[in-house]
Parts: sequence; structure tokens; C-alpha cells
Amino acid sequence: MKTAISLFAKILNVLLAVVLAGLVGGCDTIQDHSLTYALWNDSRDISHCRPQADPKLKLFASEHPLDVLVEYSAASDRTNDVQRRAYFLKANARRLADSKPPRFVNPRRAAGLVPIPVLPLESRTNLPVCSNLVFAVCHGGAFTLYRPESSPEFCVLPYYQDGLVVSSWKGVAMTPLAVTVDAVVDVAVIGVAAGCVAVIALCLGGGGGWLH
Repeated sequence: MKTAISLFAKILNVLLAVVLAGLVGGCDTIQDHSLTYALWNDSRDISHCRPQADPKLKLFASEHPLDVLVEYSAASDRTNDVQRRAYFLKANARRLADSKPPRFVNPRRAAGLVPIPVLPLESRTNLPVCSNLVFAVCHGGAFTLYRPESSPEFCVLPYYQDGLVVSSWKGVAMTPLAVTVDAVVDVAVIGVAAGCVAVIALCLGGGGGWLH
């Protein structure tokens, strides 16, 4: 009888070690498989900041620095608020090529700068013939810049990731239920561990009369 109880206690010890390992060393795993985590992970999308369909593009020639100031209207998936943005074209060429946000400046920097004519796409068949004129043609989220003695420069307005956004109502509506279910599961696991400890203590202490 003592041998059977001792064997039973060893089995419970192994079970307890497994449960405790999950509680202590596997917190990240438990979190990754929780209902709350799954709910919010499934209901989040990557938010982007993008130019408006009509970005109301304005260009300005700058001498200090020697660059082109680009001003346009943009909106983010997170807020849908339309904002006026401005950045220097050449200074941010690398960042834009890497799909990174440019280093924005205050649109008020345009004050005192020489405006560059921006033509709508419909005017592409009536482009100015004069070779010493700087102008641009806007086509939605991009524009083509024409400069004397230079090839036309195709430029894409900034389009970049700017965080996460909840894509549906379920992330908010279902969170209280998910948190409750996760709490019940956690309590159940802790209860199993406590039960194992109690039974092991009872066995090792003589079983309260079991050995007699």
C-alpha cells in the first residue's frame, strides 16, 4: 500500500511540475493562445497614411535648401482626418523609395517661395512647349515634374504604415467576455496545481490514516 501511494505521489509530482512550468515559463505562450489575444489579433489591421484621391497638390521652388517643397492633403486609416503635409522632395528621396514617411516640415514654409505650376492630368495633351518652364502634372497619388534640360521626374506621394487600427466592432464588443473566459481558465489551471500540492502533501504525510 505504501509503495502504491508513493508511486501515486511521484506521478502527481511530475504533473505538478508540468503545470508549474506552464504557469512560470510559458506566460508568453499562454497569452498568445488566450481568447483575448486571438480576438484583438484578428480584428487589427495595419493602418496606412495615404494621399487623398485629390491631394490638392502644390509645389514650390526653394533656394535654401535648393529643393522642391511638396504640399499635399493626406489621411490616415486610424483617424480619417485630412491634414495638409509638406516635405522637401530631393531631401526625402531615399526615405520615400523605402516606403518610409518623409521628414515633414510646416506647410508655412511655402510662404515666400516661388510656386511651380501644377496641371491636372487632363492637361497632359496640352503641355507647355517652352523649354525653360518648370511645371508638374498631377495624377492622383503621384505627379510628374518637368524641368528644363532634365528628363521628366515621376514622383509618388508618401504612402506608409503609421500603426494599427481596429478593423471591426468585435474587438471592443467581445473583449469583456473574452477576458472573463481567460480568467476562468487561469483559475482552473491554478486550482489544478493547488489540488496536486494538497494530494501530494496528504500522501507524504501518511494519507491521514491511509497507511494503516
